[in-house]
Amino acid sequence: MAIASVRTAEAAVGWTRPRRFGLDRDALLGILHALLLTRRLDERGHVLFKQGKLPGSFYTCKGNEAASVGVAAAMAPGDLAAPLHRNLGLHLYRGVEPWRVLCQYMGRVGGRPTGATRISAPRISPRGVGIVAGPSHLPSILPVAVGAALAFRVRGEARWRSAGSATAPRPTARRTSR
Repeated sequence: MAIASVRTAEAAVGWTRPRRFGLDRDALLGILHALLLTRRLDERGHVLFKQGKLPGSFYTCKGNEAASVGVAAAMAPGDLAAPLHRNLGLHLYRGVEPWRVLCQYMGRVGGRPTGATRISAPRISPRGVGIVAGPSHLPSILPVAVGAALAFRVRGEARWRSAGSATAPRPTARRTSR
């Protein structure tokens, strides 16, 4: 019979590293809250889909929480984002209420400002949260995102972020250059 041993180690990252990036305890707790809320809401959506309570399909974001929330946390308040179908964390971190996400998933009024839809991917863009929700899936958000980035560039505003997908080779967070 093998005897289990327990190893203890110091934390790999102390408080000095997050402080270099301007993150205090409250900011880190906010990020953790958004990560946990994203995972829990995604799990709930998956359960509802398996129970047959969601119209259409369901796109899980499991494993992409840190990419979405990380990009959202790095955004300035005036920045604009065009999240993909797996970037639920960006929606939640930017201020979209969880009940709106569930309404969106279930095709109920309240999920979108324009009424119900049958797409279970988050396409919610209430005014003031800095999200451009795409008209559909991946390809159709590209012209919208490029048009918004071009408008910012013409006006001399650097306020754009893009949250990548886990299926992309490398998730990115970039500002447009002037």
